Formats: sequence, C-alpha cells, structure tokens
Amino acid sequence: MSEERKIKQRRAKVAKRANVTSDIQPMALEPAWNYFITAKIGEGIRDRIRDD
Repeated sequence: MSEERKIKQRRAKVAKRANVTSDIQPMALEPAWNYFITAKIGEGIRDRIRDD
C-alpha cells in the first residue's frame, strides 16, 4: 500500500441545527413540486430532464 494513504478524520458533532424544524412550513405536494421544478429550471437543467 502507498505510504501517502490518509486516514479519514471524524467530523465534530454539531451542537445546534442550522435549520430549526419549527421554521419549516408544511406544503402540499403540487406547490412543492412546482417550487422544486422552478428552482431546477433556474439552475439550468435541460428541457428533456424537466419534461421527464
């Protein structure tokens, strides 16, 4: 084996969540899907992927 092989370090535990679950608003499936697709179009996905 190579002498340059590195051992993975464990990440430190996160003390506080970045997104508090009380900040997340419930959303129906259809508006959530439209929101998702709009975001993906903004990212520049191809038309075929969007249509599929």
